[in-house]
Amino acid sequence: MMETTENYYNTEPVSLQFSVDEHEMLCDALTCLFSCYDVIPFTELMDMPADSEMRKKYELIDSMRNRVYYMWSQRFETNG
Repeated sequence: MMETTENYYNTEPVSLQFSVDEHEMLCDALTCLFSCYDVIPFTELMDMPADSEMRKKYELIDSMRNRVYYMWSQRFETNG
């Protein structure tokens, strides 16, 4: 059964396919976005309440960046 929010849009995860160039651009964009948080000391960010909008966005961007880089590393694995 599809999960929905009060706005009635599908909240299930989606799958996307990227060309090498698109994937590399996504890595660069997430790194750039993540670096915007460098102005806030990490300890100060982690001292924020867990439901703080800034902390939630930081953690989401970090999670996305890690997953995208992991997928990028899979491009270089060989089967032999």
